[in-house]
Amino acid sequence: MDKTIYSALLAATALVGCGGSSDGSDSGNPGPAEGVLHVETTSYNYCGIESPMAGAEVVIHHLDGRILSTAKTDSEGQLSLSWPQGGAHVSLIGEGTDQDGSAGTLVQTFVDWRSGDTIERYFPNMASKAGCHCRDVTIEANDLVSKYWDSEIRLTYQNGIFSQAQRLSERQQLNLCQSEGQWQPIDLVLDGANSTGEVLATLIEVDWDSNPTLVLAPEVFADASGVGERVTLTVNVPDYNTMTFGLTADGERVHRYYGRTWKEPYYFPGSSTRSLVSAYSHDYLDAAEFGGVTYFHLERERIEEGAATIVLPEDPSPFLNESVKLLRGMTEDAASSYDFKHFSPGKNLALVTLYDQAGPTMWQVEAPLKGTVPALELPDAVMHSLEQLSAPMLEVFLYGYNNGLNAHDYRSEIRKSEPNDPSFFDRYEYQILLLPL
Repeated sequence: MDKTIYSALLAATALVGCGGSSDGSDSGNPGPAEGVLHVETTSYNYCGIESPMAGAEVVIHHLDGRILSTAKTDSEGQLSLSWPQGGAHVSLIGEGTDQDGSAGTLVQTFVDWRSGDTIERYFPNMASKAGCHCRDVTIEANDLVSKYWDSEIRLTYQNGIFSQAQRLSERQQLNLCQSEGQWQPIDLVLDGANSTGEVLATLIEVDWDSNPTLVLAPEVFADASGVGERVTLTVNVPDYNTMTFGLTADGERVHRYYGRTWKEPYYFPGSSTRSLVSAYSHDYLDAAEFGGVTYFHLERERIEEGAATIVLPEDPSPFLNESVKLLRGMTEDAASSYDFKHFSPGKNLALVTLYDQAGPTMWQVEAPLKGTVPALELPDAVMHSLEQLSAPMLEVFLYGYNNGLNAHDYRSEIRKSEPNDPSFFDRYEYQILLLPL
């Protein structure tokens, strides 16, 4: 049996392939520091409760993509093994489940792995609420909604690991679960920019165990720290969307505000330690033999003294052309070189993902921005799962944090950085191509 991703893509569609070498180098890979690979695999459920994931499969690939060795994590979800001669890439394989209980194979491949850091892989078990504390709650907002009838009030709340948002209605009944062992605040943003001119925000601490009903009075926005201020935003393209949010001292995102080209963004400097603004847009492109594709791009900057400047890619063709070159090589089942690096100075990594829109099965390949694609081999059972995708989608995703790090240094630094480190995470950008197969 052909055990490469080429066969999986051919079975799912008319496409094939994924893999790679790094940053244009064909000289092999010295492997991780001290010649030992360390892996930790963890399962997490709907509420973010973690447990070691035993039996996850670890595959070491040769530079040309063939399998050199396999092993499995122990009862603690850990594995340490010697790096084999000629090893270049690593795949981690396990099972994940969606909220509806559907299960699928999850594969993540790290192309040209050189870091001595432990590879940490988390597998979702969203169908499980074991250990979760959940309850039915009610939000009564009749008087508040009536007072601001000509404005939109956006409600954001945490339900387990999920942040969910919707327009506030007069009465809402929800089933909520704690996150990190506690109830999370309710986040309200009043957007009256096009009516009353009022833009306000507030966080409301709740203890649903003490009272499962929250009554939102009209005075809920009385806190002066939640007064919105306009952002003077300069963007180089004519049509785009915007989103602002604040970050608390604990790194929590608060008070998301959504705008358009014709709708100025607001932010809430009095209720956060710093604020960020993103501009983003999408389009539909013609990718020659691959048909129509969806293109997304985004850039995020910090708001300084009420202003920010964002420069989005004006011409998607370099990204599209390199992606088509990469995919064309895959369809021909031959090594193909690609170079996203020359037009992506702010980015750190490329991700190529084959996934099922109807279930959790996926194969994600993480690679440097420049390289050559061989055929990565996987075990037969894994390939069989990938060949059964009912609604396959292929995604090419470039992202980074404008820090100038190559793939190897970035992989190491991302594991050392604090999640709320502004010098590392504030200036974020990405480009995405989606190809329905």
